[in-house]
Amino acid sequence: MIVLDNCEHLFDACAELAGTPLSACPDLRVLATSRQTLGNTGEHVSTVPP
Repeated sequence: MIVLDNCEHLFDACAELAGTPLSACPDLRVLATSRQTLGNTGEHVSTVPP
C-alpha cells in the first residue's frame, strides 16, 4: 500500500506516482487524500465532509 496525503498541492506528480506502479502491480493499493480526484483508472472516490 502507498499512502499519499494532500495530493492537491502536487496533483500531477501524485497522479503519475500512483499510476505508474499501479500499472505494473495490479494488486497494489493507493490511499490518496485530495480535494480533487486523480483521474486514474480504477479510482474510487469517497467524499468526506468537513
